[in-house]
Amino acid sequence: MSVASESLEKLEDMIVRQAEATGAQVAAAKTAIGGV
Repeated sequence: MSVASESLEKLEDMIVRQAEATGAQVAAAKTAIGGV
């Protein structure tokens, strides 16, 4: 069970990082569109 929960934590970590990266890309795109 500890191995599974460890894997789950790593997976959540990856999802959070991906979401943050996507959010940054969206913010950059909005800035670029707004600057046109």
